[in-house]
Amino acid sequence: MSCSGRQPQAGGSVTKVELVPKSALGRKRTQPLIQYGARCYDLGARMARRKKAGKLRPIALRVRRIQGGFAKLGERIDERRLAKGLRSGAVRSAVVVGLGGVGKSTFAKALEALVCSDLPTVRVDLNRDVGQRLPRAGHTLSGPEPNAVLAAAASALGVPPDARQGKLSAAARALGGGPWLLLLDSLDEVSDAQHSAVLKSVQDALARSPKARVLLFTRPPVSTPLAQLSAITTVVEIEPQTCQTVATTLKDWAKRRPAVAKVPAVLSRLGLDRRVQLGGRCAHPHLMTWRDLSVATRLARWRLGNATPTWDKQFDGSRASLYRLYALDRLPAGIPGSPRQLLGVLDDLAQGHMQAKVGQQARAITASHAECVAAGQRFKLTDPAAFCRALFRSRLFAKKPQGARIGFRNQSIADWLIARQLDHQLGNQPKASRCDAVARHDRRFRSSEIAAFFVGMPHGRACLATVARSLCATRSDHLDLVRTLERGLPWGELRTQALGRASQVLAGGRHNHDACAKALIASVARP
Repeated sequence: MSCSGRQPQAGGSVTKVELVPKSALGRKRTQPLIQYGARCYDLGARMARRKKAGKLRPIALRVRRIQGGFAKLGERIDERRLAKGLRSGAVRSAVVVGLGGVGKSTFAKALEALVCSDLPTVRVDLNRDVGQRLPRAGHTLSGPEPNAVLAAAASALGVPPDARQGKLSAAARALGGGPWLLLLDSLDEVSDAQHSAVLKSVQDALARSPKARVLLFTRPPVSTPLAQLSAITTVVEIEPQTCQTVATTLKDWAKRRPAVAKVPAVLSRLGLDRRVQLGGRCAHPHLMTWRDLSVATRLARWRLGNATPTWDKQFDGSRASLYRLYALDRLPAGIPGSPRQLLGVLDDLAQGHMQAKVGQQARAITASHAECVAAGQRFKLTDPAAFCRALFRSRLFAKKPQGARIGFRNQSIADWLIARQLDHQLGNQPKASRCDAVARHDRRFRSSEIAAFFVGMPHGRACLATVARSLCATRSDHLDLVRTLERGLPWGELRTQALGRASQVLAGGRHNHDACAKALIASVARP
């Protein structure tokens, strides 16, 4: 590829950018390459600045599955080792698994900055750029039908629509016909109705583009349908934060913000520093990701400035109650509405989403201003329009809308609201059939935090045995399932009762997944 330039890498060094020779393409077709080179340069510069400012945190990867001699099973590697495997072709297709907020998107950008000058790289959002453009049923990829993933890649490269005949050939021409890398983000946000079609499109893209390398990013528990991707040879996990890295990070933050020095004492008072051994490493269940740590730190600082004793009574140690407080904290000062009204409007928006997407198991919640105003009127807000304008500008929601609709800033907030809806729905069911109703929603627990939030809610705790079976049905890594329950369950007597009730239900061992579920409950109950 050729249009040359100089690019600062994420590590701070400067290397030469080699793009497709201008002679290989006509003048008109070099425009996408010029745009690509500029984006690659800008990304490298941004990541270098973030690293210099101490905002680019190191990422540790653990190899979960491997074919070939690239690495050993269980070995810990960094992004440079993975980049080397992608360049050489030792890694052609891999899944990167990581908890929500652990740094998957940042890792994808850092990896792109590391390789984009010598391994052309395209980042595609599987939910926004692919999943939402596919039909919900009857999608096939046989014959000359354009591949949705490759079409999105061509679009990301800036290939003009009239030049996208065949999509693959357009993308291949823009990339000079050599090896290239596809970073496929947000697989966990694709609705259940489109999940299979998206995976088929990824598989087909690999078959049609032999020189492509692919990285798929998703959350645990990794769902069984990933087995459809026979080309996947490697699975790596972005490891959660350990007790040591949390302590080090808080010390670093305290150097820049003296108020943070008081945070560890508040976290201890609230029980957020509880320690468990997971995978042979010390971890704090509520502080396992960078987002978790940020959320807990903000709440601790809020607690320092809020002396009312009722604050602590709202927190029972569950992830659900933690995010309830987080949602209230994210509101700008002076927003015209009470906490009850805020939560009511958010629940109403989530309920409308689930009703509109019934049967699709969609997780990416979006809302319009009109829907918000209607919800505000139902909750008797004095000025629903002003409330909704302030709400959509708050840090709960994304910075940029998607047309007339806007989504939440991160998927964790949406998962929390979906879990609240499931809990509300169970409350309307006869008590004897509530846990049977949970089993009908088991697909929602794949590659999401919904189960972690749900088990911290009253009906989720009461049906913990059913949730454990549903988690086991994903056939995900046992450690992922233990983390899900450790992060979600409350502390104290509520936790003890939920685990004891689940053990009694599973004692009969009549269900297909009871053996796995019993082992899971026993692992979480272990002191």
